[in-house]
Amino acid sequence: MVVRLSRQKLSKYYADSLMNGADAKKLAGQMAAYLIETKRTKELSMLVSDIEYQMSLKGVVIANVTSAHTLDEIAKTALIDLIHRNTDATKIRLTEHLDPSVLGGVKLEFTDTELDTTIAKRLITLKTNYKK
Repeated sequence: MVVRLSRQKLSKYYADSLMNGADAKKLAGQMAAYLIETKRTKELSMLVSDIEYQMSLKGVVIANVTSAHTLDEIAKTALIDLIHRNTDATKIRLTEHLDPSVLGGVKLEFTDTELDTTIAKRLITLKTNYKK
């Protein structure tokens, strides 16, 4: 029988393990196995958010950036500077996601903050405002 731990305890454990240099792939496998065994797979996205929050408390921000094309170093540096100005982060890790449907611009998500300057978002906004 597996002990059911709170999401807070799980997220603190995984954040601490990552901060101490544990293998992220191995931890992800352990997390997946635990969530499957305890029938808590629906909590995965919340657990990931909780882990990111725990890491932000330690000065590490994991930022997800979505764009239509691979970002160059100048764009990455500008995004990191933006995050530094808006957080107390001592370390920032950008995780890039390519999504051609955004057409252009970037969507940046970190620690309960979202900045969406994508063309797709602008078109949706224009369409919504036009219908009013």
